[in-house]
Amino acid sequence: MGWTNISLRTIVRIIRMKYKRTSMKIKHALLGVIGAIFCLVSIASPLDDGLAAFKAKNDAEAYRLLKPLADKGDPIAQVKIGKMYLNGYGLAKNPVEAIRWLKLSAAQNNPEGQTALGVLYWEGELITKNYSESLKLFNLAAASGFADAENNLGVMYLNGHGVPKSISTAIKWFKLAAESGSEVAQVNLARDYFFGTGVKVDFVEAMKWAKKASKQGNADAQNMVGLMYRKGLGVAQNYSEAFKWYKLAADQNDPAGEQNLGVFYRDGLGIPVDYKQAFKLFKQSADQDYAAGQASLAGLYFEGKGVPQNYSEALRLLKLASDRGDLNAYQNLAVIYLNGLGVSKNYAEGFRWLKLAAEKGNPKAQVNLGRAYGNGLYDVKKDYVQALKWFKLAAAQNDPTAQLLLGTMYWDGLGVERNLGEARRLITLAANQGNQDALESLKDLRKETSSTPKNITPTDPIKEILSPTTNPEIYPYEAVVSCLILGTTPSMPEACFSDRFGGTQLEVRSGQDYQMYTAFNLQGAGTYTNDGLVIKLRKNFAINAQNSAESMILNIKIRNSKTGEIIYQKSAGQYRSIRISN
Repeated sequence: MGWTNISLRTIVRIIRMKYKRTSMKIKHALLGVIGAIFCLVSIASPLDDGLAAFKAKNDAEAYRLLKPLADKGDPIAQVKIGKMYLNGYGLAKNPVEAIRWLKLSAAQNNPEGQTALGVLYWEGELITKNYSESLKLFNLAAASGFADAENNLGVMYLNGHGVPKSISTAIKWFKLAAESGSEVAQVNLARDYFFGTGVKVDFVEAMKWAKKASKQGNADAQNMVGLMYRKGLGVAQNYSEAFKWYKLAADQNDPAGEQNLGVFYRDGLGIPVDYKQAFKLFKQSADQDYAAGQASLAGLYFEGKGVPQNYSEALRLLKLASDRGDLNAYQNLAVIYLNGLGVSKNYAEGFRWLKLAAEKGNPKAQVNLGRAYGNGLYDVKKDYVQALKWFKLAAAQNDPTAQLLLGTMYWDGLGVERNLGEARRLITLAANQGNQDALESLKDLRKETSSTPKNITPTDPIKEILSPTTNPEIYPYEAVVSCLILGTTPSMPEACFSDRFGGTQLEVRSGQDYQMYTAFNLQGAGTYTNDGLVIKLRKNFAINAQNSAESMILNIKIRNSKTGEIIYQKSAGQYRSIRISN
């Protein structure tokens, strides 16, 4: 009838109006109706009040109201009391009491009790692990349509816990749970569509389920929605929407949300750059032992952005992140030790971190390791076969630099039989991702393949893999950047771009490409040699650099990439600038 949604006073007023116009007999009947209505709209029961207190985290009141009901055998009250003992809600944790109450609830076929007890058998921490018992309890609860049990069955089939591994069966249970409103299942289903686990990759479906979970306040889902808006996956790219969803997660003190939001402030994605706000968010994330947050915070300490520069703190944070398996931390530790940034240069330690990151699957590290073997860097013996191996692994992850370098090796026959067809295929893959070096190389490769008979090796000398490509027609010039202590003793170029105020930048325009580098990422500008950092330049180029180091001289040479002849050279002392263009 919908009467329970109408206030008691309103109902009584309505009945009194009708009551005045009725006979005595009808009046007596209406008195009975009024009594029934009073029952319908009566004050909530002790169970309802207890559940409300439990939901509001009013633990003392919840225990006061629910414990007597649990003692009398109410299965709903029993599962809540069990959870209070299990998690220490207003009580000292007591696994024995928790298990006792959950068993009592489950024995009365309460699906929440069955599911909670099944989880304990599944985890095997407070009770002997027993997948069969978990499976039985989850199936019983799922038969009642309990969404959490359906989701747990999906996870068991996904991982093959007590059942044959079956992704299709897992998806079936996730869908049932998600449609029943389980936010955890909705997140699981979103991930399946996002990564193509058991289903075809479908970003639209992934977004649909992630948004449903997000609206229930699930931080994992909010981060996923933010990522999809940021990258334009399944929706038009929208930094404002991405920021909104990341902020919802961050406002819940979610470390991933704080890290993601910090990136927006650090990189100025749709908002002004704010290093102090980025620092605040990265620190909140790092303080929760979130590896990505620790690695990002290390970057700010290293560059002195939003915080005074502190190499030792950066190194400490990177080591913490690396202990938690953050592959970017491995890569950055490699850069620090290989280049002596804030520490004594240590090729052995740097190479160890580089190889570890590469072995764990970090494509950037795989590319750098391939370059090390291809060029004999860091006291490593030149080995084209090893270079080929690491480039292949990174290329398999669709890394455009790796695809280009691997294509160059097939082009030049380095560590592999020369194969212009495979070279063209790989370089085309890189070019299709917008890699400008690959686009230029592809033009030259087409010229060569149109004029060179198949399987006939040209007599040109084999080129070294010093950069994505060393074709002097594409890169007729190269800049050699070095930093000289007292004007004589060579040091790492990074030393001239780093100081306690945050350091300065090296700006490089080569053709249509423009990049800005700091001491932290300078290694990405080119290749280290005994002369300094060598940066390949197209016909039209410009370089702008400022020296921030005391007692050091920044030196930049421009030379012919083919003959090595020095065309131009300029030096600058502290806070002096060098501007070169052709």
